[in-house]
Amino acid sequence: MHFLRLDHIAYAVEEFEYSLPLFEQTLQSPASSVETVPSQGVDVVFFQSDNLLVELIRPHVGNRSLQRFLRKRRSPCLHHVAFSVSDLDNTIRHLTKANYTFIQAIPQIGSSGREICFLKPSCTFGVLIELCKLPNVKFIGDSDMINRNE
Repeated sequence: MHFLRLDHIAYAVEEFEYSLPLFEQTLQSPASSVETVPSQGVDVVFFQSDNLLVELIRPHVGNRSLQRFLRKRRSPCLHHVAFSVSDLDNTIRHLTKANYTFIQAIPQIGSSGREICFLKPSCTFGVLIELCKLPNVKFIGDSDMINRNE
């Protein structure tokens, strides 16, 4: 297993309407286009500030687990921390052998078409951790994850 870098941090929000201005002003960065991620039941937008990538996730109507998460907390709230890994399949095997458990054992397709999987918070001291297959880019700004409305 090889964690290459922090990929992004994600905040869960009930609606983009109220959250976008806050993050645009705080990070001094415009939001990306809204992307629908059917496999996760969410819509997402990204903000880039220097070397930090922030994701906002908004649940679809049928995403009961994220809606339940938001009912228990104030929106926006920290949802997960994501790390890019060079070999997602080997990382999953390595962590499984080390007795870590995953929400879904098989990687799903996340935003920008990247393979992702989530470790269960019960084995990571309560923090939801996403593992993302490392995109083939040298700089985060070159990533398809930043698709600005310009």
